[in-house]
Amino acid sequence: EGGAVMVKKIPGDGHCLFSAIIHQFYRDDIKSDAHKQKITELRRQVVGHIKDNYEEYHASLMDTVADLDHLGPMENEMRITEFLQRLEITNEWGGQETIAASAVLFNRRIDIYYEDGPIVAFNRSAAASGVIRLAYRSSRALRNRCRTHYDSILHTLQTFDRAHENGRDNDLIQPVPRITNLQRNIRTNASQLSNITDTASAISESPMIQAEDRYPIMSWNVRGCSEPQKREVMDQLFKENGYRIVALQETRLAECTMETMNYFWFNVNNGTKRDRIGGGTAILVAKAECKDNRFKRITSNSCSYLADMFGDKVLVVSTYIRTERQTESGEFQKLFRYIVNLPQSIKDKIIIVGDFNAHIGKMDLTPEDRAVLGNNLYHDYCNENGTGLKNFLHGLNLKNYMTFSSSKSVATTWTNGKSISQIDHIVMSKMNIMKIPKICAYYNLNLKSDHKMIECILKMHKRPLTDQPRTVSNTGPKRMRFDLELLKSNEEKNKFQERVNCILEKRPTTATATVEEKWFNIQDSIINAAKSVLQKPGSPPTPRRMNASKNYFIAHQRQLADRSNQTLKAEAKKARKEKKHAYIDHFNDKVETFLREIENENPLSQMTKTYKFIKSHKRTTTAGNRRYIPIQRWNAKLQESASNEQNQEFETFPEDDGRDAGEEPTKEEIRSIIWDSRNNCAPGLDNVHNEFLKYGSEELLDTITDLIREVFRTNTVPKSWRETVQIPIPKIHNAQNIDDYRCITLCPSIYKIYSKILLDRLRNQIDPIPAYQMAFQAKRSAADQIFVLRRILDERWRKGCKTIIVSLDIKQAFDRLDISKAGQILLDMGVSKALVNRIINACLQEKTSLQWYGQRTRSIKKMKGVKQGCPLSPQLFILMLHHVLMSVQQFIPELKLTHEGSIKPPCILGYADDVTFICRSEEEVEKLLDILEPLLHSVGLEINVKKTKVLYRDPELTNNVAPEKMGKFGKYELPVVTTLKNLGAQITSSLTRGATTADRIRKAQKAFHHLCSFLKQHPLKLAVILKLYHCLITPVVTYSMEVSTIIKRNRDALRKMENEMLKTLKGLSAEEKDKERNHDNMETSNPRDSSDDQSDIENDDNDTFQQEAPELLKGYTINNKIRVARLNYYGHIIRSEHGGILKSALEYKIDKPKKIGRPAYTWRTCIRQDVERTGISLPHWQDVALDRSKIKEQTKKLY
Repeated sequence: EGGAVMVKKIPGDGHCLFSAIIHQFYRDDIKSDAHKQKITELRRQVVGHIKDNYEEYHASLMDTVADLDHLGPMENEMRITEFLQRLEITNEWGGQETIAASAVLFNRRIDIYYEDGPIVAFNRSAAASGVIRLAYRSSRALRNRCRTHYDSILHTLQTFDRAHENGRDNDLIQPVPRITNLQRNIRTNASQLSNITDTASAISESPMIQAEDRYPIMSWNVRGCSEPQKREVMDQLFKENGYRIVALQETRLAECTMETMNYFWFNVNNGTKRDRIGGGTAILVAKAECKDNRFKRITSNSCSYLADMFGDKVLVVSTYIRTERQTESGEFQKLFRYIVNLPQSIKDKIIIVGDFNAHIGKMDLTPEDRAVLGNNLYHDYCNENGTGLKNFLHGLNLKNYMTFSSSKSVATTWTNGKSISQIDHIVMSKMNIMKIPKICAYYNLNLKSDHKMIECILKMHKRPLTDQPRTVSNTGPKRMRFDLELLKSNEEKNKFQERVNCILEKRPTTATATVEEKWFNIQDSIINAAKSVLQKPGSPPTPRRMNASKNYFIAHQRQLADRSNQTLKAEAKKARKEKKHAYIDHFNDKVETFLREIENENPLSQMTKTYKFIKSHKRTTTAGNRRYIPIQRWNAKLQESASNEQNQEFETFPEDDGRDAGEEPTKEEIRSIIWDSRNNCAPGLDNVHNEFLKYGSEELLDTITDLIREVFRTNTVPKSWRETVQIPIPKIHNAQNIDDYRCITLCPSIYKIYSKILLDRLRNQIDPIPAYQMAFQAKRSAADQIFVLRRILDERWRKGCKTIIVSLDIKQAFDRLDISKAGQILLDMGVSKALVNRIINACLQEKTSLQWYGQRTRSIKKMKGVKQGCPLSPQLFILMLHHVLMSVQQFIPELKLTHEGSIKPPCILGYADDVTFICRSEEEVEKLLDILEPLLHSVGLEINVKKTKVLYRDPELTNNVAPEKMGKFGKYELPVVTTLKNLGAQITSSLTRGATTADRIRKAQKAFHHLCSFLKQHPLKLAVILKLYHCLITPVVTYSMEVSTIIKRNRDALRKMENEMLKTLKGLSAEEKDKERNHDNMETSNPRDSSDDQSDIENDDNDTFQQEAPELLKGYTINNKIRVARLNYYGHIIRSEHGGILKSALEYKIDKPKKIGRPAYTWRTCIRQDVERTGISLPHWQDVALDRSKIKEQTKKLY
């Protein structure tokens, strides 16, 4: 068995199966009339036997009729009836049910020999009186003469010579190979035949040992195998077929480890009780193959085993994904997160098999799907699991090899008697070590299940060493980790500079070298120098952690094998505890080492380094519950920016205006830009950090200067400067969809330097943006806009004037802007054509991709949206938005963008894409929106009606309630709110002063919680804690408070919050921990009842700590910091230009009597009180504020 055989040719007339069975049984002449009569009688008996035992053969009949398209569209039961009628009276082909019925009728075991697969046996009962052997051939082997074909096996390999000598070659065809490649292309040579016979017999003696170039595995939804007898039958079947690994689903076994005669069983489940729906996923490994510590539990429905295949390690995953909504189940997400966190060497060699419950539809296939899915599909449309599986394949760059199989048996893998589906799949990564697997599916009548057994034969890919292909990474250059802090050391900095200079000297640039080649030499020199000097090796796991993990795995597996054994349970619990302590102690050692390193440094340096350490600790331990988004959706979002509505391309302009782009950049200018760049920023795809350029040598600076000057002069930008990658950053804690992320673009460091040069030349050629726009402009900030808005609202409230504030939201403004029109807009603003061409060539002609969970999409040429992460892009966005608003002003003359000396509604305030309209009536709002919409649409922007909010501030309304939930403004229906958030500051519909303060306190409590969670485990000295308090908590509270009106009630709330935080932080300090430890030791030596004394001490602490808090902070309390910031900002207003927007807002008045009632407490009132605290009169203070150094000296007196 398993060797080469010789077969009798049977005519391919549709009766081949029946004719081959009759020939095996009677050995008669296949051309005689008697043989034909026996075929007719056998057909009748087979159909009768099937009808008498219909339930037993129903599943196999469903599988057979699914492949017969000539039966026409009809119900499954009608198809079976039609098939049986045709099977009895016509030359209809038979299937597995025909073979099984014939085996019972003849009381023989029927063995089917496949071309390149295991021998499939029917009727294995001991009562069988003989064996009928048939050879099965597919249409590919028969060169498409018919669909499939059966022949009768005449002789084994030993009789080949005799058959050839008798001259009966015409009745023989080539032998059917199995198991070993040595049996291919057999010739009629006696010595070769004897060698092959010995090989085949050796293999047959040990069926569990396979040839080294073949690795058979199998996947099967077993529908329960809790009975020991069934597991024994399965074990024998798997052994006979030579499967090395078997993946089972729905075992309905408790989570356990067991063994049968030939296999070790690793089973996972979500509990010990039997699951009513069907639970339990297992991997069976042949005992000859099994190795310790290779099995892994992924989830309650997925497990894996790291197998040795063809001299390499391959991860085999068995999974079962139920038919549920992906938003509820999340099994794809769990499995995906497990795989993306694997090492790259394992991630590139992975096989995932199981029951996915996924219908993959032919009609839903896209051109991108053709790379991961084949044509062997049964369904027309995808179900939810099918869509999830497609996204899963794209996200991990895997292929569903079962859909590429040529076998019709895999088109359907499940039936319930009424319907048929293809829901089991075999998913693999493309591996160079093996060929495309051969996959087939079949039922086994001795083992009942409504799922087919999916057999996958893996074959080693043999290739000559000289023909090895070069592997090309699709994910771009690998990210390298460098210890950038070493560059602050003079010794390491000198090593780095010497290494860069040495490499540059060895690679001199020629006169004919292009800018691309010159930059490649510079980049390669920098990276090689950094690798040799600054490479940061990854920390290997400590032996204690490795041993603890290994011991826990062994103890856990022993416990699963015998859950009733309490001793094993206690050992597993102890091992788990030791593993946890090993990891905790490792982190504690890391913290103690860090604290010892900063012990002798000054408090400011200690605070800075501790802040970075806590930030990294928070990032690794407080991951949010974010939902995984398939990479296919990100790719679709990226494709949206590949074209604009008019399909316009970037066009350059003839430089015929007689103006140049500006002066060429000098070495000192480039040096200044490099030194002003920020440290610890993520590099672009070239892996060149800002620190490499900042701490580089003078020779490196000269080389970079020459290159940038040449690029500026010739307008030839290297392609690598324009290649970027986008990283999605969550806007909120628990991001759930794409809109909850902001894509930040990582640009090369050298490109940022060049773009800053272009930005400087652009600002020299355009008029300054009016003061209504506060973002990305010199001497303007977010606080300026908040101040102007609050001053207008306070004054109009004081005079009893109704005000309508519209917070306009532009839908994905930075991503949807049509940048193909930027060139013409810049020309309209007076920019020279030479500079416009350089901006278009460097900034706008961008090729970008997106990276998500270690995956990278394909690069596209971007036509919409500006880069968030580029120095030049924000200015381009503001200029294009300013062009739109100037057009609006032409239609509404009373709408002013410049506020020279006075501010009169309607007016506009803007901070980048956050635009606020201040109007007096609903008619003004309606008119403004009607004019603005088409103008925004002309540059690719759109008003987001759902997020645009309207706030009414009407002093006549006594309650803080919005008049309507939705307001009608012409064709727009916008939400009307009572509280509006403007750049982090709260604006209310009434004169409520505590909204902003309450919001700042909530934000501070979150930051305080993260600080306390770290200090509880790792106490620090109180001096360092107070520095961290000023660094982490105070900025959160004081943001925008210098331009907010704060009354006594708000100051009391801030004082109370600060006292509670300081009391908690003092209790977490190292000094207090030592006192508590000493106190506990004294109490142990002198026990006494001190509960009453302790309560008195606590009451005294509560009363006196409010007085100690200012002393502890040395006067730098939050309220004092707000007062100082408010006075400094008042000095900023006084020093601003005369007639500017800040002075106009400060002096903003309405010629109208104030409304009846108590005078309003405004920001000007706060300023008068703060100035009185300094002991200086207000007129004299205005003179002091003109000198920044003097005003700082005066404000320090408030602490």
